[in-house]
Amino acid sequence: MNRSSNLSTIGDGAKVPVLSDEDAKLSRDLEVLSKVAEMIEAGGVAVTSSPDSQETAIDTLIGDMSGLPNQIIFHSENKKPVYIAFDPMCMHCQKLFADQEQIATRFGARLVWIPTYSTGDSQTYSAHLIKALNSKGGMATARDLMAMIMGNPTIDVALLNSLFGEPSERDFARLEESAAYLRAMMGREELGTPLVAFKTGPAPEDSTLFNGYAPIEDFGSLLNY
Repeated sequence: MNRSSNLSTIGDGAKVPVLSDEDAKLSRDLEVLSKVAEMIEAGGVAVTSSPDSQETAIDTLIGDMSGLPNQIIFHSENKKPVYIAFDPMCMHCQKLFADQEQIATRFGARLVWIPTYSTGDSQTYSAHLIKALNSKGGMATARDLMAMIMGNPTIDVALLNSLFGEPSERDFARLEESAAYLRAMMGREELGTPLVAFKTGPAPEDSTLFNGYAPIEDFGSLLNY
């Protein structure tokens, strides 16, 4: 099924800087994922003549994101995963985070957030989330900290450091286990955050990508399988 007309318009995503060749080597399947860029033409609607190959590229992206570490999962009881690459300092990510309860409750979505970053401060925020995820409290602690950060844009790194201690070098290294791939892929394709990818059905072509904030109803029209 051709879902290309359901792609959201780009324009409000926080741009991620293009990476060096050295960082780009950390990514996987960039040859396939480069097809995602074709879907962003003309305001986010696919305009090429082979939508199946484009959607298969998104299906590959979803598979890659599903296998990344550092996932912070909300509503794990639901059966429809929605993968979100996010920057904690991105206002559009924060807006999407505020909508997630409705998206989960109304449409049965399982929200899988994977942190990345575009600045030094957002890198530290993301490293704090990784530190929480690997703490004794695990997922519950990471969810609580994420709610604190995303729900309070004025919170600063110094306060987090004073409350929880500074992230260690190990925390930053663990962050790169997923962020290096996301930053390379998003930098290559000039995509921003939030980057949202999810299945709309069982077939490879039943795959959708949003870049930037998408209204709640956009999820409802697609998470209906």
